[in-house]
Amino acid sequence: MKKADEKPQPGMGAAALVAAAAVALALGGVVLWLQGRAERMKASLEASIEQYDAMKILKPKVSDLGSRVPKGPQEEIDGSKIATFLSTKAAQAGLPNPALRSGNAKSGGWIEHQSVVDLRGARDGGVPRGPFVDFLAAVERERPYLKSKSLQMTFANGPDLSFASVTVSYFKRE
Repeated sequence: MKKADEKPQPGMGAAALVAAAAVALALGGVVLWLQGRAERMKASLEASIEQYDAMKILKPKVSDLGSRVPKGPQEEIDGSKIATFLSTKAAQAGLPNPALRSGNAKSGGWIEHQSVVDLRGARDGGVPRGPFVDFLAAVERERPYLKSKSLQMTFANGPDLSFASVTVSYFKRE
């Protein structure tokens, strides 16, 4: 508290005025920054609403297309057709003639149809790695229900394999 006999110091009113102006400028800067941020958020909200509307239009089309995708093998698959398919793909990949074995295994309400592809390299050359990978990719790409389950490889001294075996299988309900 001021005492009654104290006199105000000169320049105190100017200092208070400068301090008030600084606070006003700071508050004005904060208000401008918040206003810019609010405008950016509003633009982001409008873009999100547009994307949501586009998604609502496309959702029935996507679900319709999804219902058309086949869920596994559609027709009864003959094991000899799978063996022929695997032999053809091996020949197209430039691999030696494969030895094929097939069999079935039951597990819980499912039947697993397996085909084992064995590739042995000749004495003078092995099974090339690149074409072997291309063979596996082509099998799974052209027949999506066929999956490589087990893979065994024996490496030769060079970049090739001396032996490669892969189990390709698909599942079907009993």
